[in-house]
Amino acid sequence: MSSSLWCLTLQPSQRHTILCDSLLHITQATLAPTHDQPARSTLKVKSRGEEFALCTLTRGKVESQSLNMYFSPEDQACELVVTGSNSIELLGQLHVIDEDDDEDDEDFVLDEDEDMDEFGTLQFRDPSDNQFLGGFELHHFGLGSPPPFMNDHINLREQEETPEDKALHDNIVQGLLNSMINSGNVEQIEIAKAIASKTTKPARR
Repeated sequence: MSSSLWCLTLQPSQRHTILCDSLLHITQATLAPTHDQPARSTLKVKSRGEEFALCTLTRGKVESQSLNMYFSPEDQACELVVTGSNSIELLGQLHVIDEDDDEDDEDFVLDEDEDMDEFGTLQFRDPSDNQFLGGFELHHFGLGSPPPFMNDHINLREQEETPEDKALHDNIVQGLLNSMINSGNVEQIEIAKAIASKTTKPARR
């Protein structure tokens, strides 16, 4: 397997369809230096008709966000889009499986029954169950207020099996908190700060 640098700059309202025959790993989102608008910009991913916020960036406050998003050839229907006033630069790696490695590295081939479903590796849940049609909320990660619906008692933290699962959920939670902090709503800002103070580990002296 060989890897190469991947980068992309998305303008506001610009959509980018994921078209690759290899494994794309997006690791960083940063506000482009060519704009100086104080308003926030949000990076979103659209898959199977649903849209999820990956991070929200604001000039002078939160200008960069680490990501841990993987897109495989099965995720060809996914789109990246930026909403807001500023462009966002994306950085990552493109992992190409060499033809010579296909026969020698069979251990790295994903078991379709265990590691992915018919919706691709990006899908968190079968969308037919309607559990996440409204997007992720803090209570899906054991944070914030109790769920508003009786049938929405899902804690994704309890279903984490790998460090990658935890890192992905951490990124989603951080994106939700960033959106609340940048919302301009005093109540939402206070809630987000309170949650962040409890979930952030204190620095060692």
